[in-house]
Amino acid sequence: MLAHPRPVLSITFSDDGRTLVSANTSGRPGESELRILDPVGGKPLGAIDRDISTGTSLTLVPHSTLAALAYKDGTVHVVDVGLDAGAARLTGHAPKEAWAPAFAPDGRTLASAGHDGVTQLRGTTSVVGTGAS
Repeated sequence: MLAHPRPVLSITFSDDGRTLVSANTSGRPGESELRILDPVGGKPLGAIDRDISTGTSLTLVPHSTLAALAYKDGTVHVVDVGLDAGAARLTGHAPKEAWAPAFAPDGRTLASAGHDGVTQLRGTTSVVGTGAS
C-alpha cells in the first residue's frame, strides 16, 4: 500500500511500470503535490509542490519524465516531473474545465478533452520545445 497525505485526485504509471506519479490535494491552494513513487517497494522517489487544487486528471508522456495535468480553469499544464519544472501552460478549453489529457503512444501528440465538448490535439515537439500554447 502507498500512503498519501491527502486525497488522491489522479494516478498514472510510467510506460515501463517502474514509476508511479500521483496527484494528491485537499482541494485548497497550497495543499497539493505530485508524488513520484516506486510502485514495487512503495518507496517515495520525489515530490513536487505544485498547486493542483483545481486539477482534474494526470497523464505521463511515454518514454519521458513529462506529465500533463488538466485543470478546472480549462488549461493543461505540461511539467517535467524529473526536474520539477514547468514546460508549458496550454489554454483552449477555458472557461470550461479541461479533462482527460492523453499522449499518443509515440509521445508526439497530446490530446485533451473538456467540458466545452472539444478534443484538442497538439504536437508535443512545439509544446515542450517552445513552452508556447
